[in-house]
Amino acid sequence: MARTVSKSAGKKATGKKIAHKASAGKAPVGRPTAATAANGDEMSRMLPVILADQLAEAIRAGAVLSTLPEPMLDIVTLDGAPEALFDLLAEEGRKTRRDEDRCTAALMLIGSALGELRMAVEAEPGGAAAVALLVLFERLGRAAETGALPPDLLVGIAQQFVGARLPLPEPMRDLIAGAALAPMEGVRLPSPEEMAADFAQAAEAMDHDPFLIHEQMAEQFAVFPDEVLVTAIGLMIESDVPAMREAALGWLTDSNPQVVRATAERLAAAARKGRVSAVGADRLAAMRP
Repeated sequence: MARTVSKSAGKKATGKKIAHKASAGKAPVGRPTAATAANGDEMSRMLPVILADQLAEAIRAGAVLSTLPEPMLDIVTLDGAPEALFDLLAEEGRKTRRDEDRCTAALMLIGSALGELRMAVEAEPGGAAAVALLVLFERLGRAAETGALPPDLLVGIAQQFVGARLPLPEPMRDLIAGAALAPMEGVRLPSPEEMAADFAQAAEAMDHDPFLIHEQMAEQFAVFPDEVLVTAIGLMIESDVPAMREAALGWLTDSNPQVVRATAERLAAAARKGRVSAVGADRLAAMRP
């Protein structure tokens, strides 16, 4: 069962607890305190990698978990665990043929760790979890600046921050968007037919649920500048897939007034062309303040 508040997020890792006990005169017999702490820190970095490999096997078998069991959440919030997952993604990103399932598993675990840390910060502002989150923000910023991660993995991590309701600072968004869009310079843009096929495939994968489509699209485009988001919204409104058009309505309640205005303008233009369905019109009416 998923937890609302982590029991371990923001707390010290096992190795540091042992080191604390050692300083109080309770060190294990025959083992130096420094070695005990080092072993604990090493374990907190090894466990999430082992967990990522196990989760990757589950993904390959088609058994993907929507939420992680409590023991897994305890592991991914150990001191150094999220950083170890960052390192795992960087290692995979350097490979000529990387393990996509392993990358997906690491991203899922990072997202779970971020969610747990955010809740820990809400419960104890200024505590150890806040420091851990700051370190992860810094890791993401350095990766965007130095190119330590391939663009798709960089965007994948950024989306985990957004999914955990941890907004990215504007300068960091610009860095990530620049890194993600750079490889696309000079590349042929998808044709309208290809875009239509992509939208149809995405809607099918999400059971044509406009609420789920909006949620997923909002997370994907949250790491890009507003201009990119507005363009995507326009394409969704012009889509031949009804669920895509209805999903675009969600941006009428966006916190950014520029996005709201742009969405309303494109919806009005679509309505004049008869592309707003009766269902869409009813939802528009229901959304009025």
